[in-house]
Amino acid sequence: MKLQVLCVIVFVCGVSCMNQNIFRKYLVSRQQSLLERHHKHDKDSGSKENDVFDDDEVVTITCGEGEVIRVVNANYGSQAKPRKPRKNRYHGKGSKGGKSGKDLCSDPQSLVKVEGECNGKQTCEFTVSDLFDEDDCINEEELEARSWSKSSNDIQLWLDYQCIPHPCLNFYCAHEGICVLVDMIDLTPQCNCMNEWTGAHCDDNPCEADANPCPQKSTCSINSDGSASCCCDDGYTGDQCDVLVDACTVNPCQNGGQCSLDSQGLPVCTCVSNFDGMFCDVNCDWPMTTCPTDFTEIPAGSGNCYYTCDTETGWLGAVFECRARDAYLWEPNTQTELTDVGQVLDGADRFWTGASDQTAENAPTFELGSLSALSLTADSNGVNSDCVAYEPAGNGLIYRTCHTQRKCVCEKQIPCSSQN
Repeated sequence: MKLQVLCVIVFVCGVSCMNQNIFRKYLVSRQQSLLERHHKHDKDSGSKENDVFDDDEVVTITCGEGEVIRVVNANYGSQAKPRKPRKNRYHGKGSKGGKSGKDLCSDPQSLVKVEGECNGKQTCEFTVSDLFDEDDCINEEELEARSWSKSSNDIQLWLDYQCIPHPCLNFYCAHEGICVLVDMIDLTPQCNCMNEWTGAHCDDNPCEADANPCPQKSTCSINSDGSASCCCDDGYTGDQCDVLVDACTVNPCQNGGQCSLDSQGLPVCTCVSNFDGMFCDVNCDWPMTTCPTDFTEIPAGSGNCYYTCDTETGWLGAVFECRARDAYLWEPNTQTELTDVGQVLDGADRFWTGASDQTAENAPTFELGSLSALSLTADSNGVNSDCVAYEPAGNGLIYRTCHTQRKCVCEKQIPCSSQN
């Protein structure tokens, strides 16, 4: 009898010790499981299917650099199987945690809640019980079992997610536009454009948004910050760019020269005796005997100097290009001059002359003279064709719109040559 009692005691103690060992192993395993769930998936960014979290656990998801979280499926419930994800994609039968069988309860907003918390972020962390409430765990067919489900404390969160490349990585935004995700559920990228740039990729030209964005005698341009503005052509000012700038307010003419304005509102100096040059700045007591640098005398000994610009520009730009060189845009007053200069010019190029009929339609004038001695190509004077170009390859003198791009030919006389 004593031997039996002793055996029983030994057996009970053995069972108790064995249970303690099993319990310790469970605690170690449980702790390791929690550590694994809290581990950041930098080296395993991709997808996690049927990850299970208890009600009091902290969910931590961290994707790699340049990646964001996309929640595929989520279900908060007791005895929960994973819900079928969107588009009828199925991600496993849910072997972790919970028994097989029908849900005793389930939160129908599970996916929406987790998407709102994690979608589109590189890192997401939340406690299950903070995001979900047992009172939201519903199964209308099992209402009577709901209280049992709570008391059994087997409510869990099943979670499937993926780490995907950030949608903005391959979404181009021009002109310093910033890509953002406007729909955190579908992860839809969109450009937030800077200044006045528009379009899906901030590359729509604001100057092209309106057929006529600026008044006449002005040009629409894009500022360095991307905004659009109307710049008056040189020589014009005012809100509508229709006011001529009085270039004689500050007299540019030196040595007593008199200032007047030409048809473009540019200054013209009339010099007193013994002075010459664009601004009467050359004393004829020490006259120049050759053309300035880059100018060519045509014909030799005539005192007439010509310069050809390297790049094309609009008519008014050509006027100012020549003025910057103390010269005028070419004025072919005679057929002989037209022929002589034309032989020197590159026949493949096209050039502006100083003639236009902007002041009086069909009465082209130079800045300082008349073109009446020369004939223009018939029927070339359209409504907006006011400036005269020289096209040696075939058209000769012909009207063109003043914004057409042509090279300039500048002319000037050797200072004081006309006074010798």
